[in-house]
Amino acid sequence: MSSNVRLILESDPDEDSDTLTDELLGIINANKDVLRASRETDNAQKQDAGAIIGVILASASVTALAGGIADWIRSKNGVKVKVTCPDGPTVEAETIDGTTAVTVIEMFLKRCKQKQS
Repeated sequence: MSSNVRLILESDPDEDSDTLTDELLGIINANKDVLRASRETDNAQKQDAGAIIGVILASASVTALAGGIADWIRSKNGVKVKVTCPDGPTVEAETIDGTTAVTVIEMFLKRCKQKQS
């Protein structure tokens, strides 16, 4: 069973959101637990896909994906990532220590998967 999540990046206005989104998208697509990850938009009128990444997770563990996202967040100063499930709950992570980031994101991804199964 697969599950869907969205990652929404919020960065300092001086940061290049396209570059940040591309970097994180590359990390996510390199993960074997991801069936598909791509840019999305929350506004059909905008041509720019923006800083939203839609992810379809396989039924396997989300630990490696959570770790990759957490590592990326730690390497970026001032970047916030919101992770949302289709049913509405959201978790935000920014500038937190590695252990906490992995734990929070992993627990949230597991919760999303449970709600969708």
